[in-house]
Amino acid sequence: MKHHRIPGIAFAAALFAAAPAFGPAWAQIAGTANLGGPQPMVSTPIPDGDFAAVAKRLGLVESAKPARELIKGWQKPQKILVGVDNNTNRLAWLQAAAPGVKLVAVRTPEEKAREITDADALLRMPCRREDFAAARKLRWIQQGSVTIAGCSEVTEHTTVRQEVPRQLLDGTAVITNLQGVLTRPLAEHAIAMMMALGRGLDLNVLQQAKRGFDKTAIPPGRLWVFEGRTLLVVGLGGIGRQVAQLAHGLGMNVIATDQSDRPKPDTVNYVGRPEELPALVGKADAVVLAVPLTPQTHHLFNTAMFARMKKGALLINVASGGEVVSADLVAALKSGQLGGAGLDLADPANPSRLAPNDPLFSAPNLIMSPETASHAIDTTAASGGEDMWLIARENLKRYIAGDKLYSVVDPRRGW
Repeated sequence: MKHHRIPGIAFAAALFAAAPAFGPAWAQIAGTANLGGPQPMVSTPIPDGDFAAVAKRLGLVESAKPARELIKGWQKPQKILVGVDNNTNRLAWLQAAAPGVKLVAVRTPEEKAREITDADALLRMPCRREDFAAARKLRWIQQGSVTIAGCSEVTEHTTVRQEVPRQLLDGTAVITNLQGVLTRPLAEHAIAMMMALGRGLDLNVLQQAKRGFDKTAIPPGRLWVFEGRTLLVVGLGGIGRQVAQLAHGLGMNVIATDQSDRPKPDTVNYVGRPEELPALVGKADAVVLAVPLTPQTHHLFNTAMFARMKKGALLINVASGGEVVSADLVAALKSGQLGGAGLDLADPANPSRLAPNDPLFSAPNLIMSPETASHAIDTTAASGGEDMWLIARENLKRYIAGDKLYSVVDPRRGW
């Protein structure tokens, strides 16, 4: 079965990894994909915003070294490509923070291909492996996402291997990302899926569509009280911590795995290392995946892992998608080993759509959303939201001055 990726943490970067053709993934460069498609152009005034408040709220971290020391061969950039959004004032707003530097608005793949050759940096664009070959001066990429899957992964059939571009490993280029920005809508989406499945609401919706209800058709095992149940959060980054906070508020016992040495949040009772996952997964009534897709997490949840889970447990994935083997998930749902699953799903070659005959559509107790977990029209976390642009503009100013950057990606970890 085809392996599906779910770009919840990484909005469109993973889509660029899928194929040379840009297709719908290019919408991320237009900055409007996260609101469900191209948005009408607007000319609304852009507020200056309070970057210090945003950095504090999101827990953004500066690099240990300034850009002039961090990046080999750093020099003040002359030309930067910008993946603009639907606000016609955006480029001027950024240009005011970049005196003496030519900012070029990019809206199509053809424009990018035409302009990238002599570009020093890319702003609000996903990293692609081809960028480093096409741009001879490329030293910095400010991503519009979290992971760098688009430039560090090579997919061969169903195997994903990591092949980080040389420029990222030898220090001649760096990537900064949008760590923390989309965490709240993703976490709330995960909790919403878990609660819908745990209360049998998915079955109620199916009955409603048939214009009739049968209470006896709702198994008692699908009517949970969440207080006192155990939730395992796989990956305790920004999304995972938000999930833990929400679950703790429901009275759940929250356990987690994390590969970093970050302090344990008060909302989590136990944090284990990634190698403890096989033991911890059997203690959980529900599991939420919030890890980036890496060679270590690719197909992490397969038949063997499902067999270790409690019979009837729930699995929610708002991560990058390749962590789960789709065919094994369908089998686990049909056998009853899993009580339900929620996926924020997209096919990397055809975003937000699956083939009508995909086995996932016939799987029982499965809720899927078409890559909308990060959508939030009423929050600054939405696509084109000012949190994202404030971070991009601050890093733009700092890169031009050679100062410390925020949210520098470790290319070996991929985030």
